[in-house]
This record gives sequence, structure tokens and C-alpha cells, in this order.
Amino acid sequence: LVPPPLACVHESGQIQFAATDADGDQLLYSFCPIIAGGGPLLDAPGLFSCEGAVPTPACPPPYAEVPFVSADYTFSKPLGINALSELDSSTGLWTFTFDRIGRFSYAVCVQDFRNGQLLSAIRQEFQLTVMDESIAAPEISTAGRLTLLPNPAHDFVQIQLAEFVGQPSRLTVSDISGRAVLTKNIRPTEIERIDTQTFAPGFYNLKIESGGLVKSVAFVVVR
Repeated sequence: LVPPPLACVHESGQIQFAATDADGDQLLYSFCPIIAGGGPLLDAPGLFSCEGAVPTPACPPPYAEVPFVSADYTFSKPLGINALSELDSSTGLWTFTFDRIGRFSYAVCVQDFRNGQLLSAIRQEFQLTVMDESIAAPEISTAGRLTLLPNPAHDFVQIQLAEFVGQPSRLTVSDISGRAVLTKNIRPTEIERIDTQTFAPGFYNLKIESGGLVKSVAFVVVR
């Protein structure tokens, strides 16, 4: 079960994380630290190293934990230390109320216990965007993502928009903090080109909306 990627601020909700064990062992759920799969380097060739943003191929463990830049957040309180949030350790049911708009990263771990002994653990990381309900899409298509090239990008990206051809659409590019750096109304052809020369190096999310159809793709800009 993949958790929803979008939610509305000031609304209560629930997400059910679910795992099964063929041996009937006890499973316990918890929030856990997010781990880094790379580093801060955004320029080639370091971009593709273990200290780069896109390690290619993936680098082996051990991995460092991702630090939170604000004391208002911890791995166990990914929505903020004052947010109403509780993850039931036995059932994996997360209940919450979002009190602010933004993009939140979190990780959930499931530990496998037998007779009180820890046998194994799995970790999965997610990202959740919380927005004002007045701009939230009424329906979300989850049948795949947009195709975007090149990625990493330098001066431009091209996206394939076969499902949006000829339809009035809204294009939004947001940076890693959720701040929109580009918004425009388009009536796309099959391929739309976006100039990224003015974008600072870093991670971005590109989203296309048309009626109830919403699709997005993440990309990185390097210099």
C-alpha cells in the first residue's frame, strides 16, 4: 500500500501502513531516521559519486542519517513537534492533522520480533505534500508519472504530455522546499520544453494539472 502523496492543511486523516509475516511473528511500526543515499555534490563528475546527489551506481552501506535543519522537526515528529500525529506501533495506523503547508519527508520502519528477539527490520521512505484545499486537485491519477529528459538537467528539460495534448493545463515547477519557481498555463503538444537556465542547482518537482488529471516528476538541475 503506497501512502497518498498529497493532503490538505487543517484536515484530519489516516494512513494505514501494512506488513505481513508468513511465520506469524510480531510486527512493530515506528517512524525512523531518513538515510542519505548520496551527498551534496551537484556538479559532474562528483554528482554521480557516493558524495553526489545521484550516485550511479548506488553506493553500499553504511548510510548517514539525514539531519533536520530546524529543531521543530525530528524523524519521530516529521510534521513538526506541535502537530497532532500518532503512529500506532501495533497496527501501523497513522492518524494526524496537518497544521502547515509544505513538503514533508518521513520514514517508517517495521521490526520483526519472535519471542521478544528482534529478527529483522525494513525501512521505507516517503514524501508528503500538504497544500491549501482551495488549490488541491479533486482527483489524482496514479497511472504512472511524466517522462522527463534530460535528468539531471542543465539548460532545459523536455516532458512527454501525450495524455494532456490539446487540453488547457497548469504547469508548476517547485523547489525542494515546495516554493513554486515557475507556473504557467499551457495547451500542450506531445512534448513540452522548459527552460531551466535560471534555476539554481538543486532538486525540483514538475507537476501538470488538467481537470481531475494530475501527474508529476522529480528532477535535478546541475551546473
